[in-house]
Amino acid sequence: MVREVVRCPYCGRVSAELDDARVGLRVLGGRRGPCPHAAFVSVGVTGSDPAGRPDDALTWLWLWTRGRGLERLPRLTPLAEAVDLVACGIPVEGGPPLDAEYRAAGMTADERDDDAPGSGTVALVAPDGRAAEGLFDGHGLYAPDPAALVAALRRWAAWSAA
Repeated sequence: MVREVVRCPYCGRVSAELDDARVGLRVLGGRRGPCPHAAFVSVGVTGSDPAGRPDDALTWLWLWTRGRGLERLPRLTPLAEAVDLVACGIPVEGGPPLDAEYRAAGMTADERDDDAPGSGTVALVAPDGRAAEGLFDGHGLYAPDPAALVAALRRWAAWSAA
């Protein structure tokens, strides 16, 4: 099944889709990205083995950044964490100010399930062929000046990593 990940709150264009048949992320809009407002798209699928235990082999993280493109991350990076914290509205004290106008969009797996039961989970296949399940989170950060937002989040990520 192909699922909409996130839609721009400024222009309404879909930014990315998750194909859970092959666990792949497709950022829409070609080489320049989803829309002129997109600064970041962050997606995570956190898989569990058939017994419900977290399984790194069934976990995928992606971050699309304006000016850099799409990356599959081997682990959560300070920049990806900053994007997720800001998108979820989790305040971060003591860091540099986020001095760029922005809007966040997207949902956590729990929010997706609250909105439409079952939409926050994806069916996966474990390396041994058994059926498994993953939780699907996807967020985007958008701005009239996405380059300014990218620079502001990079400053925050550098501060948090120090």
